[in-house]
Amino acid sequence: MRKIASTARIVFTTTFRRGAGWGLLVFCVISAVFMFFATNSDSTLVNELQLRFRYSLYAFTTILNISLLYFGCVSLRKDIDERRFHTVSAAPVHRWQLFWGHFFGIFSLGVVVFLACSAALTVSCAIFIAGWPKPEEKAGLGEKFFSTYYLCYPDLSGIMDGIRAEYEKRVAQYNLALEEHEHDDEHHHHDDVWKGRKVLLDDIKKERQIISPGGTGSWQFEWNPASARGEFILLRFKLYANVQRSMAKGEWRITDDSGKTVWHSKFADYPFLAHELKIPLESVPKERQLKISFIEEGGNYIIFPVHHGGLLMLYNSGGLFKNFVLATVFSLSHMALLVALSLTYSSIFSFSVAVFVSMATFMTGLLSGFFAKILDDLTFFDPSFAKVVFSFFLKVGLWLTESAKAPPVCRMFSEGISVPVAKLLAEWGPGFAAYFGIVLAIGIISLNKKEIDKILQS
Repeated sequence: MRKIASTARIVFTTTFRRGAGWGLLVFCVISAVFMFFATNSDSTLVNELQLRFRYSLYAFTTILNISLLYFGCVSLRKDIDERRFHTVSAAPVHRWQLFWGHFFGIFSLGVVVFLACSAALTVSCAIFIAGWPKPEEKAGLGEKFFSTYYLCYPDLSGIMDGIRAEYEKRVAQYNLALEEHEHDDEHHHHDDVWKGRKVLLDDIKKERQIISPGGTGSWQFEWNPASARGEFILLRFKLYANVQRSMAKGEWRITDDSGKTVWHSKFADYPFLAHELKIPLESVPKERQLKISFIEEGGNYIIFPVHHGGLLMLYNSGGLFKNFVLATVFSLSHMALLVALSLTYSSIFSFSVAVFVSMATFMTGLLSGFFAKILDDLTFFDPSFAKVVFSFFLKVGLWLTESAKAPPVCRMFSEGISVPVAKLLAEWGPGFAAYFGIVLAIGIISLNKKEIDKILQS
């Protein structure tokens, strides 16, 4: 461990001694502060702070991650190419110890820069709040900015089962209609079929979400009442109606397991707008499953776009500092993976190839959401054998790139949403741990076994 620590200290101090570390530190801090003060929102203090934080976090973390990928390639490859690695490894220092030393040295640089940028953003935030001219908005920061909230989505599993069943029934009828008219349209293309199926699915989703005049819509939310703090929970929603200029009216209700109404509130406001409703925490049943219903009373057809975040429940989970610590842990974990990737590529390829592959992996990971959407469309709308085979290769490629993608903690932190540790560990953690372990194993084994003198130079 002492040899690893010595190597890490040398790598860390060398980056600052040569000026690269100071350059990265200053550039990231300036980028974060500049983006904070250059961004504008809707002249509401809370929205201004959240948007400025989001863009600043995205700016400096992207610059930092790309720089660490490059530093990792330079650190190890330069030692190999200039034969310093040969000299050190000839001493009683194992190659795997040198790998870990370079890893901790570069990672420590990333931690220092990340914390420095965070401190700069904290100072910028304090200056911005002090200069804000509206005292009433400053008074509301404790509830709207310095407090964080767990975000709960409605359970749509039962709704989706019904949608899929109806989709399969109608797509069979759709295909039959196509077969009957395929001779009438010689220019019919497969893309038109795919678009038709997608429109069909959207129509079914709308039909299943419509609340008719006098009807009721109900949704189940899963939450943890033991961790709820404060005096209320929030219900954020958006609704659409068949009459845009007429007020939508109804009543919100919360019922317990026996079906008894424990809380209700009248609602009357215009559709196509974002709304927020506070529900007293003392009125909410202390049960894991919470049923919330809306009864239409205005004589209109309305839709809550629950498939697109149109109905959300939030409850207070603590302060901003706790959320920052959690977001930092996940951000630094992703940063550590990128450093390991760059060192692994450097142990396998020449410098130019290692830099190219590192950047390609990082950029493809940023676009992995786009490929995931394509995969979902392929498997849902056209589950043929060819598409299943193609989807398998897409899944493998997604795993290789999506695992290098950062968890969405920066956006959560900037919007005041509590980082869901348990959910992230369950969904993101196993794949991340497996990917991280494989990357480290490949890098260390290749560095130990490879004849480094025979690595082709660019």
